[in-house]
Amino acid sequence: MRSHIASLIKELAIQSFSYNTRKNVQSFIKKHSDAPRKVLKPLLKEGRACRSEIFYPALIFLLATILPAMAEPIRVLILTGQHNHNWKETTPKFLALYETDKGFNGEVSQTPWAMTPADLERYDVLVSNWNTFGKNDSPTWSAEMKEAFLKWIPSRKGFVVIHAGGSLYYDWPEFQKLIGATWARGTYHPALQEFTVQFVADNHFITTGLNEFKVLDEPWQKMVVNNRDLKILAQTTIPKEIGGTGVPEPMAFVVGINGGRCFNLVLGHTLEAHKNPTFIELLRRGTEWAAFRD
Repeated sequence: MRSHIASLIKELAIQSFSYNTRKNVQSFIKKHSDAPRKVLKPLLKEGRACRSEIFYPALIFLLATILPAMAEPIRVLILTGQHNHNWKETTPKFLALYETDKGFNGEVSQTPWAMTPADLERYDVLVSNWNTFGKNDSPTWSAEMKEAFLKWIPSRKGFVVIHAGGSLYYDWPEFQKLIGATWARGTYHPALQEFTVQFVADNHFITTGLNEFKVLDEPWQKMVVNNRDLKILAQTTIPKEIGGTGVPEPMAFVVGINGGRCFNLVLGHTLEAHKNPTFIELLRRGTEWAAFRD
């Protein structure tokens, strides 16, 4: 889809703001049927109902404003370098997604605690494969950096949590509210096992068209929720007989807060999970959604 956006912008730029614009836009849409439908379809529907001749010139102006941002790759920084899991093994798997998909520019920081406010401006999304679980003396962001992050997120920026990437900053309420839920007192997981993940939000950008799938992973139970407004996208139920709660537990969810977004993917403990096509698609779409590219 993105491979055509640059050419779309070029065509829009040379369209005439005349009364013939309606035909120009209609032929332009027909020619580029793979344009971002969520942008175009509602506008065209409105256009058919609108009798004003200024609608289509206004449409051209709007698209010329929206599409340039969509044409640019999403700038992603993976935070890692400290983790209670094997971050040296998992980080290359996540980076591979962002390097092979032309919609992303992926980078890695192995010293995220050393970030400065100026660093944030280079990215659209931060992806956390970093935690300080069980290491109270681990270095973390400075007070200045935390303040800058809380100003950066509302500017249509995103944060993505992979598995235990939210197990940090337990004493920072704003961060905990952003990530929605995390591993905390009372959380546990039964034995590593294969289980089925069901989608419960079929109409969401991240899950549309995806089918339930099996994955070998850690099925976290009783995550501590710090934001009641989180929206669950996927869940699983592990029977009590094999160590679960016997009730649905979230495996993927989203949070929108103060103009920013967070996608929290609870899956991802095993390399087998990282190879799962649906896991990969969830991470890809979740990062796009966090970057406001839905």
